[in-house]
Amino acid sequence: MVSLIIPMREDTYTARTQFREQCLASIEAQTYRDFEIIEVKSNHSVAVNTNIGLYKAKGEFFKVIGDDDWLPPTSLADLVEGMKDHPWICSNAINVSGNTQSREIPPLEGLTFERMVQHNVVHNGTTLHRTKLLKEIGGMDESLWTAEEYEMHLRLMSKGYLPGYINKFVYFYRLHREQQSRQLRIKNKPKRDEEIRRIQALYSNEV
Repeated sequence: MVSLIIPMREDTYTARTQFREQCLASIEAQTYRDFEIIEVKSNHSVAVNTNIGLYKAKGEFFKVIGDDDWLPPTSLADLVEGMKDHPWICSNAINVSGNTQSREIPPLEGLTFERMVQHNVVHNGTTLHRTKLLKEIGGMDESLWTAEEYEMHLRLMSKGYLPGYINKFVYFYRLHREQQSRQLRIKNKPKRDEEIRRIQALYSNEV
């Protein structure tokens, strides 16, 4: 079973109701039917909300989806089929801005820890993790206010858990004005860049 976690900020919940409805509809339209949906709504950080969902998860596999994003119908089927013996896998996303869609295939084949430290090429929406593994490492670092998924993936890879990759599009990533990550990048860019450099420096010592 796949546990699908939808972390939501309470202060943006009403404004994004239409997005959430599309998100839920895309989950219900999945060809792979063995899943549970866990919605976590609070004004805590992304890391806290994700971890609340993680420790409620009953599925073998764990996936996070933003309440303003959505999945193609075969997303879960493609991810579960591609998991095989990998500890976690990543794939491709389709960026959506208004009526415009763009497909970008990042350099994920044979991704190494060293390359991941230098640049975060993994879109968290395209990932599928083994739930047990994420629980073992403690999920996301709740002390972080940005780049939480980047640090988590570096922590996994530093322990030898390298991801598999499937060259399929499994996630629609919506770009819009109210987007939390976009606002964070715009309003706090210098501070955010500094935090990412701090994380990179921490893991550079392990390369």
